[in-house]
Amino acid sequence: SLDNYVSLSKEQKAWLKPRVINHIAWHCNTQLPAYTEWLQRSQALVSETRPQASQFDTQFSQFRQAVDAIIVQVTPDLTELLRGLDDQQVNELRESLARQNKEQREDYLQPSLAEQIDERAERMEERLQPWFGRLHEAQKARVKAWSQQLGDYNQNWLDNNLRWQQAFLAAVQERHNEQFTAQMQRLLQQRMSFWEPAYQQQFLAAEAALGALFADLVSSA
Repeated sequence: SLDNYVSLSKEQKAWLKPRVINHIAWHCNTQLPAYTEWLQRSQALVSETRPQASQFDTQFSQFRQAVDAIIVQVTPDLTELLRGLDDQQVNELRESLARQNKEQREDYLQPSLAEQIDERAERMEERLQPWFGRLHEAQKARVKAWSQQLGDYNQNWLDNNLRWQQAFLAAVQERHNEQFTAQMQRLLQQRMSFWEPAYQQQFLAAEAALGALFADLVSSA
C-alpha cells in the first residue's frame, strides 16, 4: 500500500519488514477472534425476519472500532517511518496524493449530480450481488432511493478528505519538529476532528441511511 504513495529505500524496507510482521502477529492473535464474533453476530442479524436499522448501526460502530484499533497499533511505527522520509520522498508523497485527488474528482464529481446518484446506486448493486444474488425490482428501487437520499455526498466527502490531507502534508513537512508525534497521533487517530461539523453530521446520517437500507433489503430478501 505504501508503494502507491512513496518509494521506500532498501534500508527503510528492511526497517519496516519486522515491524509489519509484528503487527500481523498482533492482528492474528487479538483481532481475528473479534472478527469471527462480529461475523457470527452479523449472520444472526441477517437471519432475522425483520431486522432493525439500529442493529446494523451497532455492527457499523463495531467495524469502525476494529479499524481504529489497527490505526492505534500502527501509529508509532508509521510516525517513525514518515519522520525518516527525505525531501524527495515527501515531494513524491505530495504528488501521489494530488494525483489521487484528481482521479477521484474526475470519477466522482465531474458527472452531473443525477449521474453521480445513478453511479452510486450501480456500485451498491454490484457490491450487494455477491451476498444477495440478483436484486429484484423493488430492491433496486430501494437502492436508488438510498442513493438519492445521499445527494451531493461525494462533494463533501472529497472536500473533507482534501482538508485532512493538507493537514497531514503540513505535518510531514515539519516532521523533525518535536510536536510531530502528537500531530500524527491526532491526524491518524482522530480524523473526524479535521472534518467540518456539517460533514460530520452528514457522515453519521449516511451511515444511518445505510443501516436502514440493509434492514429493508434483508427484510425483503
